[in-house]
Amino acid sequence: MELQNSVVIHKIFGKGIVVENDLNYITICFTSGTKEFSFPDICKEHLKFERADFNEQAQGLLKEKEEIARIKAKEQLKKKKDKEKELANVEAKRAEIFAYKKGVKKKDKKSNLAFKCTFCDGGQTQTNLGFRKVCSNDILKYNVLTKKQVWCSTVDCPCYQYYNKEISRERLDELSSTVGVCTESNLLVKWEADAGVYQNGKKAGTSKKMLDAQINSLAILTTRNPHAKDDTRYIFGVFLVNKYYEGDDTTSGCVTANQNYKIEMTPQEAEKLKFWNYYFNPNKPSKMVFGSGLFRYISDIQSAQILKDICKIKAGTKDAENALNLFEYFCKINGLEKNKLPTPSGAFVK
Repeated sequence: MELQNSVVIHKIFGKGIVVENDLNYITICFTSGTKEFSFPDICKEHLKFERADFNEQAQGLLKEKEEIARIKAKEQLKKKKDKEKELANVEAKRAEIFAYKKGVKKKDKKSNLAFKCTFCDGGQTQTNLGFRKVCSNDILKYNVLTKKQVWCSTVDCPCYQYYNKEISRERLDELSSTVGVCTESNLLVKWEADAGVYQNGKKAGTSKKMLDAQINSLAILTTRNPHAKDDTRYIFGVFLVNKYYEGDDTTSGCVTANQNYKIEMTPQEAEKLKFWNYYFNPNKPSKMVFGSGLFRYISDIQSAQILKDICKIKAGTKDAENALNLFEYFCKINGLEKNKLPTPSGAFVK
């Protein structure tokens, strides 16, 4: 709409001449000076053109702009309501996860456990991540020097001693195959995980306990690749607990696998099973950091969601039947309906 040189009447500034205009603004020269206004908004009450057809066009533009604003406001309101509904659904799912399941009685308090495992490529092949021998030299250097993992960088650790040329690689491998050098180096041989020790505070150096572990708790083994952030943490194995020890001040709590109910993921499968899709910290739901502890307690529903997705990933493989047996057995002993599990609502859910 070309308005330049058009004559206008303003309620306050009187008669003027349009000197410039575009789709959003109009500049008018009055006897009191040149002024700029929002267009066509100014035509709603304060400004009229001498030409009647310009007034009609301005009113048409005004209605069109108001309609666009109305539609945009309606869309924004809908988005806001949808977001509120989505968040409400997530919170409902989270509340369900931590609620007691009606009609299911437990002899004692029981929780499942997710373990934070230092990445170990010992014995790695195309079909397994490792966790069977001491790390390769590259990963060992990363854990000792770069990442400074708590045990790896301790002077009593054989890996630290090897890195500092106090023992040979042959001696390190010998220790790994006999007495062991760390939990991770034979984790998928022994299928045993422990609670570790306190790293800070008054209890630093003392053993941690597992007060809520029981037989048939699910143990979930997680790790992340070197240099990766914690939000990429993935699950590479699960097992039902067959034996457990709470621990005391000198010996860490530990759990051992039921050999009939254990599943290992290939490297490609593990990458599809992100830990934070299922788990969230109730105190800080959006924070995806495991922290200094070696394990976290995780609910039955979250654990069942993991097992259900493992079944999907393992479909058509040699582990498919074992994965399904573990999932169905876990749901049965915990009073869960496998077909009515809520969708995962971990920290990745926005």
